[in-house]
Amino acid sequence: MLTYFCIYSIIGYFMESTYISILKRKWISSGLLDGPYIPLYGFGACILISIYNFLSKSYILTFVLGAILLTILEYFTSLFIEYLLDTYKTNYGIEWDLKEDVHIDHIIPLATAK
Repeated sequence: MLTYFCIYSIIGYFMESTYISILKRKWISSGLLDGPYIPLYGFGACILISIYNFLSKSYILTFVLGAILLTILEYFTSLFIEYLLDTYKTNYGIEWDLKEDVHIDHIIPLATAK
C-alpha cells in the first residue's frame, strides 16, 4: 500500500500542477510540501484501492462509497491545513462549495476518474 501511496501522490502532483499551469499559462507547482507529491492523492488512492478490493462485485457501491469517502477526506484535509498549519489553500469561490473547502460539482468527475 505504501507503493500505491507514493506513486499516486506523485501522479496527483503532476496532474494538478499541469492543470493549474495550463489555466495560468505558466508553470505552477501545486501543493504545500516541498517536492513533487501531494499526499491527499496518495491517501485517496489507498482508500479507493481498499474499498474496491472489499466491494469489487459492486461497481456502483464502490463508486458511491468512494465519492463519499474522498469528499470527507478532502474536507477534513482542508480543515487540517487551515487550523493546524495556519494557512488556507482551498477556495473554489463558487456557490456549490462545502464551506469553501470542497467543490461539490467535482465529486462525480473525481470519483469517476479515480
